[in-house]
Amino acid sequence: MLVHMKEGKTYEEWEGMMLSFYDNKKEVEEGKIVYGKVNDQTAMIFRFDFDPDEMAKRLEDLEVMEKVNAVVEKREMFSISPIQRP
Repeated sequence: MLVHMKEGKTYEEWEGMMLSFYDNKKEVEEGKIVYGKVNDQTAMIFRFDFDPDEMAKRLEDLEVMEKVNAVVEKREMFSISPIQRP
C-alpha cells in the first residue's frame, strides 16, 4: 500500500497514528507489517498474511477512519504474489 499524506501532514504524524491502531505495533515487531518512508508525504506498507475480511472491518471502523482521514489524502492498495520458478 502507498499512503499519501494530506498537505501539511507528515510521515511522522502518520507513523505514530498507524502504530497506535489495533495491534499494528505488535505486528511490526513480529515482521507481519513492514513499512517505511518514501518521502515526507508518502509511506509504503507491506503486510504479510493479508486477511481481506480483517481489512474490511478496519475500513468500516468509523472512529479510526476519521483519524486516518485527517492525515491521509489517499491510499493505493496493491497485491503482490510470489513468482513461481519455471
